[in-house]
Amino acid sequence: MSRTIQSAILSVIGAVTLTACFTGVFTNFVKPSLRWYLVAAAVVLLAMGAYGVLTARAHADEEEAQAEHDHGDASGHGHDHSRGPLVGWFLLIPFLLLGFVVPPPLGSFAAQRDSGQVRGADKSFVETPSDLPEGKVTEMALDEYSMRALYDESESLKDRSIRLIGFASPDSQAEGGWALTRMKLSCCAADAYSIKINPVGTKPVPNNTWVAITGVWEKTPGDPNAADFQLPRIKVSSIEQIPQPENPYEG
Repeated sequence: MSRTIQSAILSVIGAVTLTACFTGVFTNFVKPSLRWYLVAAAVVLLAMGAYGVLTARAHADEEEAQAEHDHGDASGHGHDHSRGPLVGWFLLIPFLLLGFVVPPPLGSFAAQRDSGQVRGADKSFVETPSDLPEGKVTEMALDEYSMRALYDESESLKDRSIRLIGFASPDSQAEGGWALTRMKLSCCAADAYSIKINPVGTKPVPNNTWVAITGVWEKTPGDPNAADFQLPRIKVSSIEQIPQPENPYEG
């Protein structure tokens, strides 16, 4: 693999990364807040690739002259030091695939393998007076709803109409065998975990179907920190199918 091809590979990787950042595909893999770090990395790769292509000929001439001096090309014992390992071609595979087949964000398959138990969440908002509007439907993230539903002793959700957005995933704990789910990232898809809500009073929904649920809080029995915990509940008054949000992950 010549220096020119090595530099071209860097340029391709940079271009694909930059394209993913501006088309939004990158949100299938990392948090939206990392967009500009990826853009910066892509620009550096493009610059390195361009520099490598522009200087490849000069390097090739220098190395050819050095090889003739050290090994004597005329005797047939010279080596081409301008070439790198062919394994470098494998670097292109995931980026080329990304140009033709975009992997979907994590869905019900990943969620089914996670309990959905609330973990390491910030409970500070349940310790302060509720700022939820009266008499209106309040759209809420699943993690906030879970924390309020399980840990808010003031029961700030009581008698309030709440709207939750997520996808359907199978869960034996939930009524009807499915849970309203959203995956949350600490950094990237590799460390994702699920947040699940038990929708009470509605029929099962096919896996990976995105829905918006409107309903009211229903008290969850038992200890949310116990091994046999139960998912936070919402009594459903309406449910509608929606397109996948631009950012499929929560937070």
